[in-house]
Amino acid sequence: MKCCRDVVSYSDGEPYRGTGIPYFYLTTLDPTARYALKDHRSSFTISEYPLGTCGQIDPENPTCSKITLTGKV
Repeated sequence: MKCCRDVVSYSDGEPYRGTGIPYFYLTTLDPTARYALKDHRSSFTISEYPLGTCGQIDPENPTCSKITLTGKV
């Protein structure tokens, strides 16, 4: 099965009231959702860069932290 590396929107609740559970808003018109329905294994990577705490460095610089969560959709 083809793997995808797409950027998708997510939320964990209202601002400052996050639950810690990521919710993804997808449509089956997008290949990401179609793949997830066929193969429930997935990973989700979040970068520190959008927080603004990486300064002016390249977001791919190893000192700008990332976390990857893996599991089933």
